[in-house]
Amino acid sequence: MLGQIMQSFAVTLILALCASAVTSLVFSPVAAAYWLGRHEAPPDRKTGSWSVSLTTLYEKTLTNSLRSPSLMVVCTVATIAAGMWLLAELPRSFLPKTDNGHVVVTMETRPDISTSGMLEEQAQVARIIGGFSYIDLRPQSPPA
Repeated sequence: MLGQIMQSFAVTLILALCASAVTSLVFSPVAAAYWLGRHEAPPDRKTGSWSVSLTTLYEKTLTNSLRSPSLMVVCTVATIAAGMWLLAELPRSFLPKTDNGHVVVTMETRPDISTSGMLEEQAQVARIIGGFSYIDLRPQSPPA
């Protein structure tokens, strides 16, 4: 099945994302703090710069978040619950199901085989395939 084939890819992708998240959230900040050491911000920061505005916005939201930890816990639990709900509701496969229930069998034989020999070999293959209880052999009508 397609899902079984793609399962190892999905597991690999999830593990790579988790490793990347741990690296970016834990190792990189610690390594940067260790290698850069303590330093003061440069005094020549422009007051109209977008980075100053973004830093000011970050400081305000962080201060508000630290003032109300119970609200942050509620937001975290709501986010986790929404993620679990989405996990249950979304399709499980990366690729759509394309199984139409048909099996196509192609045979290759010797170039010097006769028509009756080819028919005998096709009948033998049909007997082997028809022996499976879940396969129903029906002749396909020629295309119009």
